[in-house]
Amino acid sequence: MPGDEGQRFANLRALFTWMWCHPGKKLLFMGGEFGQTSEWKADASLDWHLLQYPIHARLQAFVTRLNALYCAQPALHQIDFEPEGFRWVQADTVD
Repeated sequence: MPGDEGQRFANLRALFTWMWCHPGKKLLFMGGEFGQTSEWKADASLDWHLLQYPIHARLQAFVTRLNALYCAQPALHQIDFEPEGFRWVQADTVD
């Protein structure tokens, strides 16, 4: 991802916010909630030591708050498994 560390984490927060507010189930790969910088390896632990750095700890807290928001707002999840739970919105047309 381009940019300095602050810009990359800002982009990641924007992506997570979009994903949490978008219809459907959320898929967050291992380590994504705290901004793991290396690729995940099946034979190694996650890089939990990154949480000692404030930018990683803040991202984890941000994801925690997104999860709380998701649970608190039924409109985000109430009819996930129903066709009525999703509708395409086309900005260039008038209903």
